[in-house]
Amino acid sequence: MTIVNNALDGILGGLGLNPGDSLVGQWSVWAYNASDSLKSTDTYAITLKRQAKGNVIVLYDSTVAGCRVAKDSVVNNLNSITETYDLFNRKGQTTGTTSISFRGYKKVILLGEGTSVVSNVVKDSIKAYLNSGGNTTATKSKLIILAEDIGYQLDRTGSTYLDTLFFRTVLGCQYIADRPGTSGNRGLIGVTTNPNIADSTVGSFPDVLRKSSSAPVGQLYSLYKFRLFPDSLNGIGRIGTNYNISTMGVDVESLRPAFDSPSGSPVARLMKGAIDFVDGMLTDVTPVNTGVIPQTFSLAQNFPNPFNPTTKINFSIPKQGLVTLKIYDVLGKEVMTLVNETKAVGNYEVEFNGSNLASGAYFYRIESGEFTNIKRMILLK
Repeated sequence: MTIVNNALDGILGGLGLNPGDSLVGQWSVWAYNASDSLKSTDTYAITLKRQAKGNVIVLYDSTVAGCRVAKDSVVNNLNSITETYDLFNRKGQTTGTTSISFRGYKKVILLGEGTSVVSNVVKDSIKAYLNSGGNTTATKSKLIILAEDIGYQLDRTGSTYLDTLFFRTVLGCQYIADRPGTSGNRGLIGVTTNPNIADSTVGSFPDVLRKSSSAPVGQLYSLYKFRLFPDSLNGIGRIGTNYNISTMGVDVESLRPAFDSPSGSPVARLMKGAIDFVDGMLTDVTPVNTGVIPQTFSLAQNFPNPFNPTTKINFSIPKQGLVTLKIYDVLGKEVMTLVNETKAVGNYEVEFNGSNLASGAYFYRIESGEFTNIKRMILLK
């Protein structure tokens, strides 16, 4: 018997059973009356196994049909990239009176739907999760929010659920308006994530946001803007010391392709963009057609160098395999991951943006199979 992460799973955890581990016991049938009992002659073995914890936990409101649709869409996308996940029914703002600890998950995805965003109790669990993050890309807490009323509920004066400190200081966002202009479908254009790629939302109230002055400006990124209102943002990201956050003021089930969108699902695009952002992968990897198939691994010196704030790094892969390209500071602390995926044989170019880093020397390190190489670069602002 496999027990999912619910109340019974919590009991097994309270007994000291770790996720994925089993507890073996026995059970029998007993007959009772008012004054006596009788055990059956047969005894059976029973195994209670805790579900192995997934890498991601998806928070959704099962009482809202649109949020169930959003959950299914997100789950389908997680399945398509073979990402393990758990589900948690956060319920509504007033009905979500209980929560669980999200510590141990690599990512938390919060799904909103209309006015249903998050209860104070579940929000407190999210805060604890963010505060538990480490200071490397691999150990940081990572939060993805997709909720068109996230600003309306948490940063609007007069809101019952007002939490300006969290919204502005932690998420790095400030609420401006409940929607851009009048009602109707709104085009979205990617900025840092999915740059210049168009999609749209049919949601009634996609939030208009701007970067908050209460968070370090070097940690904040414009993720998405409205097509007809390019100075109005719908998505803001933060690369913090102990957590990375992607906040989108749009509901998943409202996403639609625009007339000039590339092929594929807009949900898949926004999800991949959000995941890549919180994973520290802020750049696209572009194949370079030199007409020559590389015969050896190589890592070129970045150009320009010194640079401010962008520079390009070229590398060649003679054998298909997993490639990682990471940035480190002079103390050896990982500050960003540029590449972390399987690449085919070829020559590639990555543009690195150091706008959220301080001036100084940095190192970039490539690894693929048994090949590793490290080079030094200078950021001068």
